[in-house]
Amino acid sequence: MTEKAISNTTPPHYYTADQRFHNVRPSVYLHMGWRERLSVLRRLLFTARSRMPEQRLPEVTPNWREFLKPDNKTRIIWFGHSSLLLNMDGVTVLIDPVFSASAAPFPFRIKRFQPPVVPMEALPAIDVIVLSHNHYDHLDRVTIDFFRDKKTHFVTPLGMGKTLQKWGIGAERITERDWYEECACKTLRLTATPARNASGRTPFDHNRTLWCSWVLQSPHETLYYSGDSAYDDQPCKLVLDLAPRTFVPIH
Repeated sequence: MTEKAISNTTPPHYYTADQRFHNVRPSVYLHMGWRERLSVLRRLLFTARSRMPEQRLPEVTPNWREFLKPDNKTRIIWFGHSSLLLNMDGVTVLIDPVFSASAAPFPFRIKRFQPPVVPMEALPAIDVIVLSHNHYDHLDRVTIDFFRDKKTHFVTPLGMGKTLQKWGIGAERITERDWYEECACKTLRLTATPARNASGRTPFDHNRTLWCSWVLQSPHETLYYSGDSAYDDQPCKLVLDLAPRTFVPIH
């Protein structure tokens, strides 16, 4: 795994005036009036039950022997929402893992529908964890704590390394990347690409760290993970340039 090599120049999507990252195109939320914002907040807080399944979702316990078999084709396991486990050219990649019972700062909010199909203790050895941003449904303290004493490497957008170090992950195990920067993990190339999103875990750290999507390339395939990106009618040219070999969008 290559170590972090962050450019000394200020990224154009980082504004020194407010010391925050910004989308290339401003979020629609910023143009909403207070009535629209309250309406969105009300739906999020008080209509969750109507969006919950009436019964347990079907699931299949992974066959780890089959999953870990060498193959040119990537195998993917979905653990709910954005948590994905990949076996890509023999490299095990865990994307935005959340194994907690809730995806919120308070355990009684935003509870998951059902437990993960397997507990973290049953996972195979993980080579690298790829993170897209620091929202609670993508960055989970409980999950990170589980990997604190393991050899797993972490690849993140700019600024998230400080949080991981605060949680006990050594700096030598963290690689931060800006948009359009890449790093290598064994036979894989991981490229951070733009996303239309935001970051923040408290009312005081809005957009203090970067968010991104990811392009993951093996010698045989290219996968794209959107990282919760909202729609944009100007797709990232780099993503299109990287696409020719088996381009498979996930999430």
